[in-house]
Amino acid sequence: MGIESITEKVKRYLVKPVKNSRSYLYAELKSTDQRNVQKNADVFLATESNVNKIVDLYMKVPEFEGDNHNPEVIAQNITKGWFRNYVIENDGEYVSSASTVCENSLSAMISAVCTLKSQKNKRYATKCLENLIYDLQKEGKTLCLFYDNAEAGRIYKRLGFKDIEKWNVSTL
Repeated sequence: MGIESITEKVKRYLVKPVKNSRSYLYAELKSTDQRNVQKNADVFLATESNVNKIVDLYMKVPEFEGDNHNPEVIAQNITKGWFRNYVIENDGEYVSSASTVCENSLSAMISAVCTLKSQKNKRYATKCLENLIYDLQKEGKTLCLFYDNAEAGRIYKRLGFKDIEKWNVSTL
């Protein structure tokens, strides 16, 4: 994984051939870039007791297929303060979420922004992100994320994220 302009130059020197490669945009929202986001009443912060519903949502999102969503690891990361998950629930089922990973005192990476296909175009992902941004900027944290989905990119840009660099992830 690395900045694409650099990894592309290094690839020709690799002994093993690259099996597959994927590009992502890296975007950032600095803690000083205060956004006028509002808290949404229909979004709540999940706790350790909600882990199974979080995993159920992830398992229904095609983009997350093949990912390992270990409930015990998620619960541990919530307890340690390394992970937060903002969710919207309809009829007892989580339908949208936005999470943090790699959270520390200065920054957090946004991950697992998703909405069930049947619930798209209702601003659910935006609402989850607004609550996440509101809370983390209140704590003075800079936010970052990687994305390769143009639809998601439009949401991130509307919320103030700026593309920084293109990143490449390759498998040997």
